[in-house]
Amino acid sequence: MSKNLHLFLILVLVSSCASFKMGLLNPKQTLSPQIPMLEVRIDKKSLETAFMPMPFKITQTADTLQANLKPFRDIQVQDAITIFTREVENNICKANGPNKNGYAVCRIIAADMMGNGLWVLVPPLFVLCGVPSCSFSVEVSAQIDIYDNDNNFIKSYSAVGRGKEYQAMYWGYAGETMMRTATIRALLNAMNEIKVKIQNDQAELAKKLALPL
Repeated sequence: MSKNLHLFLILVLVSSCASFKMGLLNPKQTLSPQIPMLEVRIDKKSLETAFMPMPFKITQTADTLQANLKPFRDIQVQDAITIFTREVENNICKANGPNKNGYAVCRIIAADMMGNGLWVLVPPLFVLCGVPSCSFSVEVSAQIDIYDNDNNFIKSYSAVGRGKEYQAMYWGYAGETMMRTATIRALLNAMNEIKVKIQNDQAELAKKLALPL
């Protein structure tokens, strides 16, 4: 009976949670773009390594786990590519024609993810009232390396960002949406710190990229 009740609550919970907000993948401009336009180059391997599938079902074999969780890992990788690209092109650089004055190599150094399953401890009535049934925390270390068109390394910027989301009826997210949203927020928070550092160095970067402010 208890097992059936939990299954019913999970079904109701999933159908009543908030949907994924696509606007998260289009970060707003919070700083004035001041450095010359850069080409965006993604270290995709670093993203794939950082977002290795997590072993939620320990009864499965390693190969089965990889196969079942790979599609979600691929979504996380694509989300990171989208955020890096839009942040550099729209929120870090200023448009100065079709020519690029260098390039930015974007990578994720490491990512740590942790789920906290609370649902077995939360009374069913509380779940129906919107009390979180579990949470998901993410910590991401992001890095952007800037080079000029002659492949001369100019400077590296890195920061750690954290994100946490909850699974809850009415206001929280369900399952993969909770995990995806927490990961995006962690990367966005890391990028906010990186943008501040880049803005502080805008005069130096403009000079080294051979283009006046």
